[in-house]
Amino acid sequence: MLIFILLQELIDVSLVSKDDRVMGHLMTLLQLEWPSDPADSMLAYIIQRIRANESFRYFPWFADFVIEPEFLEVFMAIANHEPKVQLDIFSPSSSIAQAG
Repeated sequence: MLIFILLQELIDVSLVSKDDRVMGHLMTLLQLEWPSDPADSMLAYIIQRIRANESFRYFPWFADFVIEPEFLEVFMAIANHEPKVQLDIFSPSSSIAQAG
C-alpha cells in the first residue's frame, strides 16, 4: 500500500511539472504492482495524459526500465494507430524506430 501513496504523490508532481520523466518513472514503479486495479487505473491515467499531450519522451530510459508486456503492447498500439502522438522512447538508430 505504501507504493500507491508514493505513486499518487508522483502523479501530483507530474500534474505540476508536466515532465514526461515523472510519468515514465511512475510507469516503471507501476510494474512492481502489476497487475492490480490501482496500477491499472494509474496506467490508464498516464496513457490518457500522453494522448492529451500528443507526445511522450522517455528516451533513453524506456527500453531499459519499461519491460511489462502489457505496457509495451499499449505503446505499440499508440505507435501504430495514433500517428498524431509522437513517442520518443527509442533511439532513432534502433531497428524498432526505423520499422515504424
